[in-house]
Amino acid sequence: VNAETWNEVREKLAALKGVSEWAHIDVADGTFAENVLWHNPADLTELGGGLKLEVHLMMSGLEGQVEEWFVPQVERVIFHLASVDDPESVIRSVHEA
Repeated sequence: VNAETWNEVREKLAALKGVSEWAHIDVADGTFAENVLWHNPADLTELGGGLKLEVHLMMSGLEGQVEEWFVPQVERVIFHLASVDDPESVIRSVHEA
């Protein structure tokens, strides 16, 4: 079940510590995907270590905002090719980070 608030995300991540190395976080802002899930990359900076995070960005127009998700806690970024006009630029940004 997806978390809709940062508190829910935090609780679910805390439950994974010591059980898993990785956590997958679905992120939707209501543009590419109809639903709206928690989507504030700044919140991730408050997390302690212990989990490698992958963020699944279900958002449109990532060309100008994917860099916001390049916080130290995020090890992997997933996005939909159909959600961007220039997927090569987004891929390049992810690889450079």
